[in-house]
Amino acid sequence: MNMDEAVPFVDKGEVINVGGLSIEIGKDEILIHGSLSLLKDRKSGHRAMGLSVFLEAVATALSSENDLPEVADPPASKPLEIVDNPFG
Repeated sequence: MNMDEAVPFVDKGEVINVGGLSIEIGKDEILIHGSLSLLKDRKSGHRAMGLSVFLEAVATALSSENDLPEVADPPASKPLEIVDNPFG
């Protein structure tokens, strides 16, 4: 998925990879983890611009919400599902 196609806070199980960064888009949370090295080259310029556009979309989505709490509780983690070992 490209960053310009991503819609913040619409949970479709989407993950965007930018260099070494992973951006997981959820309904109530966007997780960004990893690292990203930006060099003085065109590829880094494209990465930086894409990241900037996506973060601007996140900021716009947040600022358009009228009833945001001052600080949100993190989403509850889902319990682990234990499955039978398929190999025996």
